[in-house]
Amino acid sequence: CIRDSFQALDLGAPAWIAVGARCLLGGRSVLRLCIGSAIYARRMTSRLGRWLVWAQLRLVDQVVVLNNDLEGLVRGLGAHHTHMVRIANGVDTGYYRPPSTQEQNRCRAELGLARDRTVVLCVAQLVYVKRVDLLVRAWALIPEETRSALYLVVAGDGQGRGALQQAIDVLDLSDSVRLDGTQCAVRDYYWAADLFVLPSRSEGMSNALLEAMACGLPSIASDVEGNVDLLDEGETGWLFRAGDPAALARALDSVAGAPGQWTAMGQCARQAILEDYDLATIGQQYHALYQRLLAMSQLAQSLAPSSDG
Repeated sequence: CIRDSFQALDLGAPAWIAVGARCLLGGRSVLRLCIGSAIYARRMTSRLGRWLVWAQLRLVDQVVVLNNDLEGLVRGLGAHHTHMVRIANGVDTGYYRPPSTQEQNRCRAELGLARDRTVVLCVAQLVYVKRVDLLVRAWALIPEETRSALYLVVAGDGQGRGALQQAIDVLDLSDSVRLDGTQCAVRDYYWAADLFVLPSRSEGMSNALLEAMACGLPSIASDVEGNVDLLDEGETGWLFRAGDPAALARALDSVAGAPGQWTAMGQCARQAILEDYDLATIGQQYHALYQRLLAMSQLAQSLAPSSDG
């Protein structure tokens, strides 16, 4: 609750709680759609599922969307533009910043990463939607002469870890792939890396991709919603066809072979984050949203019939 406003972080139970709190306590309710539109679309395959999504979108006072696809989804369900606002995820650009050479060397040494190999980083939960399994398959398709100079580090954990480790062993990739699990000091991983990769099958807006770009890393990501909003092909990163391990392998092979592009690409990525996704900027947008909702509540109260009348 922020000044008599209630924000739900997703559809389903959180949205009903926000609507119920608004009805019981007054104020305004906000629904933030925070995952990929493809996942929401699967919830609407039945008539009941579509009606439930439609009802929640209509009952809240404001819908916050992260990307173009989510905006299109909400509009397609009949929401008026005044009922929806687009506010992206934000990143602390003071903390997530490009490292100095000394900082990168320190992080590599502490993480046990050789300085003579190109470090490719993936930060993701080890669940199907993140498609780290596809990344491992793509890694096996990279030509040996390229792969021998690379090292893939995956920071994250989840139910798919056992299967991923088995795939790494079966494909004989243990000399160039490492699963490091969930990390508290994930910035050290960004600082130790040369390239970042995100192979997701769906994204609302990836915090990991935002953080990598803020740290000045050139990134390769699947061409799904959220990623295409963040990466400008050839300017701030590279996109590959989602779900295609051969396409990802080609992208990794091509990008790894062009280190001369990395610095400029990373600088452009950092600048894009500073301009549109800095945490202070996103905070101002939320402040403006809640100020507007507060003004709406105050207006409604002033127009309500007096109990004395």
